[in-house]
Amino acid sequence: MSGDTSLPEELRRSLPAKLPKKKRDIMRAASWLFRKHGLKRVSVEEICSEAGASKATFYKYFPNKIELVKYILVQMSEAGHQKVVAIEALDAPFSVKARMMMDHRLESTRKTSTAFIEDFYHADEELAAFIDQMMADNQRRFLDVVVSAQKRGDMRSEVKPEFILALLMKMNELAADDELRSHYPDYVALTQEIVDFFFLGMMADKDTAVGARGERDDD
Repeated sequence: MSGDTSLPEELRRSLPAKLPKKKRDIMRAASWLFRKHGLKRVSVEEICSEAGASKATFYKYFPNKIELVKYILVQMSEAGHQKVVAIEALDAPFSVKARMMMDHRLESTRKTSTAFIEDFYHADEELAAFIDQMMADNQRRFLDVVVSAQKRGDMRSEVKPEFILALLMKMNELAADDELRSHYPDYVALTQEIVDFFFLGMMADKDTAVGARGERDDD
């Protein structure tokens, strides 16, 4: 294979321990090509060539490219959720854990090409429906983290969880808004704004929120 075709660390950790080598090779190649060129521009032939696998082997594991994309997205989603749960379990102030969650989200965005992000937010109908469902599931699971933080007094308890869930959904719409995106240098900057607003705007202690932003600005 050419270039850095290693699987992202968070995706590698989420894979089944006994994943067949050829299936892993296909996922490794596809992950690298998707991150570099986007989802739409990469063909099954290119994935097979990069993976050193035949098309017959590809179709042994995946009926088509869309199903491969779904598989990779699910694995990445699960790895991301596991990361959030691990951070939430740390013995640390919520402001520190919130910043760790922000940094994780931003780092994931930095590792992904603009082409991939554009294809993710403007997917074809079949894949878009799958992504919408996956994101809705992720939002509901993240809501559990928020509710726990509210019960501990780390986040404003008077804000209804249903409002937070609706806000999360709207924030995803903002991330996909091309007109809004045009006001930022890249998706990382837009994601930074969205994530900062959510976490720092929802902190129970205003001084803590200001302090967290101040620490970020000093980095």
